[in-house]
Amino acid sequence: MELLEACHDSPLFLRNLMACFQEVILVTDGEGNIFMANEAVEAILGYAPRELNNKNLSLIFTPEDLTYFYPNLLELIRKSESFQGEILLVKKSKARFFAFITLRPFNDPTLGKSFMFVSIRDIHDQK
Repeated sequence: MELLEACHDSPLFLRNLMACFQEVILVTDGEGNIFMANEAVEAILGYAPRELNNKNLSLIFTPEDLTYFYPNLLELIRKSESFQGEILLVKKSKARFFAFITLRPFNDPTLGKSFMFVSIRDIHDQK
């Protein structure tokens, strides 16, 4: 419980904790609007963490995936289901790369809000 209290009481604590991850970690609302990104987003996607504030997660999906795949992922999250798998994503430079992505829903009844946790690992070199 002390860790949870530290995260709640100190944004600096949470920011430093998130900086330890080598994977991209994003937190979005249920519609995919990003409100938190860790530092790995710059190395992997080319965006500064603050550049993604209030942007939609669809920004990193290929145009081909925006018609069916991305809306279906959001529908899974609305149904409180998770997704993980290998997909092709787009960096800020518009370069495409293979990634392993995990999407996990989180519904907070105390806030009355739904969130999505997103983890992205660059696996392009492995492919």
